[in-house]
Order: sequence, then structure tokens, then C-alpha cells
Amino acid sequence: MKSIFFGTFTLIGALLSFYGHADTIDLNSFPDNTPVSAGNPYDDVVVIGGSSTAKYFVTQSTYVTDTVSAFILGAIGEVTDGAFMAIYNGYLPHAGAEYHSNIDATFLQPVTDISFQMGSFIGGVYQYSAVNAQGIVLTGSGSFPGFTHLGFFMPFSIDLPPGYHFTDVNWNNADANGAIGAAIAVADIEFTLANGVPEQASTWFLLAIAGVALYGSKRLGSLKSKAL
Repeated sequence: MKSIFFGTFTLIGALLSFYGHADTIDLNSFPDNTPVSAGNPYDDVVVIGGSSTAKYFVTQSTYVTDTVSAFILGAIGEVTDGAFMAIYNGYLPHAGAEYHSNIDATFLQPVTDISFQMGSFIGGVYQYSAVNAQGIVLTGSGSFPGFTHLGFFMPFSIDLPPGYHFTDVNWNNADANGAIGAAIAVADIEFTLANGVPEQASTWFLLAIAGVALYGSKRLGSLKSKAL
């Protein structure tokens, strides 16, 4: 009897551990300059976007703007497994303008924690929003320092209070002196789905646990019948 219950709960534990692992957005398979929107293998869980904008002043009161998409680089400095990169590389002059870069992650399924590496030249900020089952919204932000060049990265992690899950995370940077100053790079984005169970898999997951429990119950009943 003990072995039956031990085997049953061991299998349930294995199912839980299977769904409880964290996922890292792997960019190794994408060539350089792939737009961020086309370079996300987890698009059923999180939508990645990003851009860089230049606001170039023709006179003090007139200006033109241009926006380019963020893209993927296979290696940048100490990061060799790919990074999302937002830097203005459009047709406007790369000096004498205002520049802004951002990378966004919008979660389609509940995610309870996230970690990432961030690189920038002059520093920038990250911001996030989360919500619980009652619809109460939680927001937060943090800053990261600038480095001597974009090749240096700093790790960050965000853990939410129990019951909350992320809706979006944004990384952004701005500079009025040059495109490189407003550049931003994000790498090694890792996240864990709420309860470790993807929404589209939750029904099958629960059925699997129910099936395992039912098997253990029937097996126990069969042994009792034989004993009688």
C-alpha cells in the first residue's frame, strides 16, 4: 500500500516539477538584425516589441522624427547568446537630436517572476505592471547605471507578492546628445509561468493528476479485494 501511494505522489511531483521550470528566451537561432517582433520563440506567452526614435530639430520650433525597430544581436560584449538591442540607426543625423529607445514585454499568460540582464551607455530605467485576481494593479520601477560601453551588462530580478502576475515590463532610455547614449540592450530574459502551469496546458495537467490519483485509488481497491 505504501509503495502505491509513494509512486502516485512521486508521479504527481514529477508533473509539477516539469511545469515549474523557468524559461529563458533563447536568441541563438536568430540571425543578427532580426526585428524583435520576429525573434521571440515564446510568442504564445510573451510579446516582445521595441523601437528607437530620433527627434531632429530643423529649427528651434520645427523638427522631424524617425523611428526604427529594435533588433537582435547574436553577441554584444560579455553576452554571447543573443540580446534585444534598441539603438537609432535611421537616416536622421546621429547628433543634435533627442533620442529615445525602448523594449517592451507584454505577457499573454500569468508570469510570477522575471529576471534579465541590462546594458546601456548612460543608464536607463525598467518599469513593470502586475495584477492580482481582484484586479488590483501593482506597478514598480528600477534604474540601472551607465557603463563605459554597451558591452557590460547588469543582472536584475523582479519577484512579485503572492497572488500577483506580470502584465508587462518595459525597458527604456533617452539622451539628447547622441544615439549611442540612448541605446539599450536586454539579454537572458527568464520567466516562470504562474503555478508552473501554462494556461493552455492547465486542463491537461489537471486531468493527468486526476488520472494518476484515480489509478492509485483503483490499485488500492484491487489489493483490498484480493486481501478479502
